[in-house]
Amino acid sequence: MVKKLPESQDNILGYKATGRLHDEDYKKIFIPDIEQAVEKYGKMRCLLYMPKEFKGWTPKAFWDDFKIGVGKFKNDYEKLAIVGGPR
Repeated sequence: MVKKLPESQDNILGYKATGRLHDEDYKKIFIPDIEQAVEKYGKMRCLLYMPKEFKGWTPKAFWDDFKIGVGKFKNDYEKLAIVGGPR
């Protein structure tokens, strides 16, 4: 599951991932948010916080993540931070 952080604004997007990420997290949250930010601002800054409650991705979600990172949006990140828990 993913939740957009309330500090997100304009081209600055922040998310907290817990449990397992699913295809629907990408289709309903990540992709629309990224498309909107890139369309409006050209580039985005993104934070993904994965605390110890984060359990990984389903296979389809992992593929979605790969496509976002090195595919469609690969040139649209101004900055990207991934922060994890103790593991």
